[in-house]
Amino acid sequence: MRRVTLVAAALAGVALVILLLGRGGGAGMAADAVATPGAPDAQPPTAADSFEPELGLPAEDVVAFGHGAGASWAYGRLGPAPVTVDGRQYSDQYALLEHPDGGEEWQIVPLPEAAAGKPLAPSGDGEALTPAIYGSLAGEATPAGGVALLSGQSIAIRDPGQQPYVVPGTSTPSTPSTVTAGAGASDPETVPLEPGESLLPPAPQAAGAVTVPYAAIEEREGRTGVLIAPHDDGGGQSGAGEPEHQPGVLHWDGRVWTREPIAVGEAQGQHFRALAISCAATAAPQSSAAQSCWLLAGYGAGATPENLRLYRRVATSAPPGWSWQAQPVASWLLGGEAPPQSASPVSVSPLAQGAQMLTATAQGVWVDLQMRVRGEAAAIDVSQLVSPPGGEAGQRAGVAGTWCHPTIEGVCEAPLGGAFPSGYRSFAWPGSAPQEAGGDIGTRVITGLAYGAMLELSDGGFREEVGGGGEPAGGAALYRASPQAPVEGVIAYGERGANNGLDDEGQSPVVQLTARPAGDELHEEAVPFRHLLLAVAQAPETTPGDPGAEALAVGLNGQVGRYLPGEGWEPEALYNAKHEAQSTVNLRGVAWPEANRAYAVGDRGQMWMWMRETGYWVPDPAKPFNFTGNLNAIAFDPANPQLGFAVGKQGVILKYGKSWE
Repeated sequence: MRRVTLVAAALAGVALVILLLGRGGGAGMAADAVATPGAPDAQPPTAADSFEPELGLPAEDVVAFGHGAGASWAYGRLGPAPVTVDGRQYSDQYALLEHPDGGEEWQIVPLPEAAAGKPLAPSGDGEALTPAIYGSLAGEATPAGGVALLSGQSIAIRDPGQQPYVVPGTSTPSTPSTVTAGAGASDPETVPLEPGESLLPPAPQAAGAVTVPYAAIEEREGRTGVLIAPHDDGGGQSGAGEPEHQPGVLHWDGRVWTREPIAVGEAQGQHFRALAISCAATAAPQSSAAQSCWLLAGYGAGATPENLRLYRRVATSAPPGWSWQAQPVASWLLGGEAPPQSASPVSVSPLAQGAQMLTATAQGVWVDLQMRVRGEAAAIDVSQLVSPPGGEAGQRAGVAGTWCHPTIEGVCEAPLGGAFPSGYRSFAWPGSAPQEAGGDIGTRVITGLAYGAMLELSDGGFREEVGGGGEPAGGAALYRASPQAPVEGVIAYGERGANNGLDDEGQSPVVQLTARPAGDELHEEAVPFRHLLLAVAQAPETTPGDPGAEALAVGLNGQVGRYLPGEGWEPEALYNAKHEAQSTVNLRGVAWPEANRAYAVGDRGQMWMWMRETGYWVPDPAKPFNFTGNLNAIAFDPANPQLGFAVGKQGVILKYGKSWE
């Protein structure tokens, strides 16, 4: 597999703020939670977690989307600086990113090439061809470590442990295509699209403003497959709004395409529209249940679906071996029953495009939708947990619970905790006990609220929990090792358009949600300083961050400090030719190129030098004559301490080579 590991991160734009933290604090911000006394799962799933920022990422605009086989998965944009992977360079394009559980380094997994050797997902003018147009729903990961990534009109697949490849036929926008199958097949195969359909939406969408009904699943022989309902499923609509062709779900099993029919009834065929697909993992941690796949569809007379219907994937004896059957639900929201008299009239509709809408587990499927009650114009966000039916023929699926925001008495059992944000990701895990009569309904986390907050289901109720801060964190890759374990993973939401995918320091805003923080290496230290310190330099030929190394710090009003191992920080002074201490000098940069000399620079041409033999800071004798520029930073070549540079405002650059020029 082609990979590259990020070895080190460069921190630019030096500005130092010394934080004095109390001893014993956590390295990250702990999730805020209140326990419910007596409850078996009293705390929310992230109550024991902390949020730790990820620095030194190998890509920008990082968006996490899933977890599988001990690793979190994301996609991101490689910049203009070439990145070498297995002897080949990549730049100005998107790539897959893998973050092993418990690891500190992200690994780049390059995407395959498109036609004519061009990047599959180029950055820049071709943004409509990248995963970014699908936002946080561009990718899915399977429990076995397979990955599916939508990019423009293409689908890239990574079988567990293998290099990604482009699924045959997925770069053509419409009409059936004869293509060469990949992943071991030798015969040509046909993508079974009907006239008027396209595998993916043909027109570019605003970033994150489209929900493609698809799911990644495990296949035989360790392959990764895809189930996807094509755009304009069923082709054009007749005058009565009926599909011209039977709607279906396209299935790529790693070798060939097949089309699985959707059994659409006469009433549901009117303006039929597939909205979302989700498949659940089985109890076995490394496999998915092919029959635990659900499809949410809309239908109705208007352009916007006025009714919603659930379908399940069912094995059949006739080719291709699967069909999608309508699933009767014991619910007036999804089953067509009469609503409560107190809420009538009631209308239901799907969430806006960009919402996930379905989240399947081995215990059932979470269905997210909107409803309007009593004819009111304001929409209410609703989530229902639908349980699979029993073994008896014709038995309806049950509803384990209904949550709303805002809460409507007599309609919803419990509050949802907040409205569904745009572009959210939803993660759910089944409970450890059956659902009957108050059984454990499991846990769920919805990411994407303002400031990185999350909605969490625990002990039967949703509540809003503190997040990692920053922009809304829709992109995430969360997992849970067991029903009792806390939720862990990565939250990465650097979609283009939100601060260009960067935080204030030029990094993608990515945080690790972990119950095993690295520990706080900062501790409280008494310092004899009165003024703000702006820059720090460690003694040469020492390990960065070594508490046994000397260090220098400089700042405003002539403030200079020296760290002596075992003794702490000591103040020092700047002396002029008359040996008078200078207290009006503002220093903004410091460098320590050799053990016996150090340099500091600052406002209005301030350039100072420290010599170990005297122990004093004095004006640098090599300063250019009449130089009055404002300098902000200084650095020397570690391999050649006689070569240095100082930079400042208005583009001033000084070079040192025995003297400053």
